[in-house]
Amino acid sequence: MVDLPFTLRPAQAKAVRMAREAVRDGHTRICIQLPTGAGKTRMSIAMILSTLASGHKAAFTCPAITLIDQTISGFIADGITDIGVIQANHPMTDYSKPVQVASVQTLKNRPKPRGMKLIFIDECHIKSKAVRDWMDSEDGKDAIFIGLSATPWRGGMDEEYSTLIIAGTMREQIDSGVLCEYDFYAPDVPDLTRVKITAGDYDEKQISEIMSDKTLVGNVVDNWIKHGENRPTLIFAVDRGHAQAIQDEFIAKGLSCGYVDAYTDRTERNAMLRKLGRGEINAIASVGTMIAGVDEPAISCIIWARPTRSEMIWVQAIGRGLRSMIGKLNCIVFDHAGTVSKLGFPCEIHHDRLKPRRANAEEKAREERRVREREQKAPKPCIKCGFARPGGVLICPKCGFEHQPPRLENTTKHEEGELKSIKRVSMEDKQRFYSELLSMGRSKGWRAHTYRDRFGVWPIKMKEIPLPASAETKNFVKHKDIAWRKSKQRQNA
Repeated sequence: MVDLPFTLRPAQAKAVRMAREAVRDGHTRICIQLPTGAGKTRMSIAMILSTLASGHKAAFTCPAITLIDQTISGFIADGITDIGVIQANHPMTDYSKPVQVASVQTLKNRPKPRGMKLIFIDECHIKSKAVRDWMDSEDGKDAIFIGLSATPWRGGMDEEYSTLIIAGTMREQIDSGVLCEYDFYAPDVPDLTRVKITAGDYDEKQISEIMSDKTLVGNVVDNWIKHGENRPTLIFAVDRGHAQAIQDEFIAKGLSCGYVDAYTDRTERNAMLRKLGRGEINAIASVGTMIAGVDEPAISCIIWARPTRSEMIWVQAIGRGLRSMIGKLNCIVFDHAGTVSKLGFPCEIHHDRLKPRRANAEEKAREERRVREREQKAPKPCIKCGFARPGGVLICPKCGFEHQPPRLENTTKHEEGELKSIKRVSMEDKQRFYSELLSMGRSKGWRAHTYRDRFGVWPIKMKEIPLPASAETKNFVKHKDIAWRKSKQRQNA
């Protein structure tokens, strides 16, 4: 043990203690899970200081070049100053130093530092051939590798690490005050049923076309103006065109909005984050690069406009708004992609083991059960205020509106020899259908008759809240219009 120049939080101290126990038990490939913002870097510094005190060397790898200087600053602030950097053209490059901070990209083409006793792999859920080669090398076989991640859920991680230490969950860190609470709103739920799945996630080109719809882009900004409370906001978009469209819409409404993608210079990126933290700009529209490594606690609003099926992307991104600071009560999340209704609240996503590359029958059955349970508990947007209420909760925690429980309505009838089955229709389903009809811009009489054709009753006490029409509603209206035209043709024949 070594005296530290700082005090570890309970979850950090737990991680250090459990890692030491794992090493004593013979593990040299250890994965530690701690939520975004819970202090994985400081926990690593504590272990590096102990390693240095025993006369050994240590290394820390970063998944992106943009994180190198941020990591170095943290090390120096906490007492580690004898640092070499492995990154192209970095002024601190020096392989003789006892602590090396390395970019994973640079490690692909540069020699790995030799004689390291302890090697940290930050964001280890990101697959890296350079890291795997280092683990398998003769020099690497004598080292202890510790992977760090808030979301160590990639398939095949069980081949790289022999044990998983869960030092703290997102909910535990929120309840203890390390992270702030969040409130979810679901202003839009786009229809993604026809979108192809590519490499396990939605096809980017297709979701870009859907999310770049002028109405949806306008909703993003209008909703922020009404409900965003002028908070420093980080926007997650699908691609460059989509991010630029959102940025343009902010600017057109007289607001200031930055833009960041993979080609943005890291100095410019960091300067933009500082401006956001100081309130000099309202928001930053980003593509991909802000999902990891953003350390700006002033961010208290997330606009999620990028549909995803990935739990890792979802949890990592929302974590960018959960860092705590004095005066920050919570983070508002505006989910314009319907993701919270599919994947659930981030703090409810949990895996207690490392995943194999290919799941066996037992793993598949376990995952299927988990997905079913997730769907049953999936949050539903309040039809009055849009707040994402937990699954099964009928009274909205935010505005108090009481939703009607789903009930069976006997819609069985004989019509031209066809038997129509009993369908489960809730008042919430009826309200959503009526709200989608509102967005089609037709007359009140047309809406009433269309609603009656759908449910067999007139729309009584429906709220005038327009929502983008789903594919199902569009198809219903389309077939109704075709039937009407055919009937007119028969009358005129």
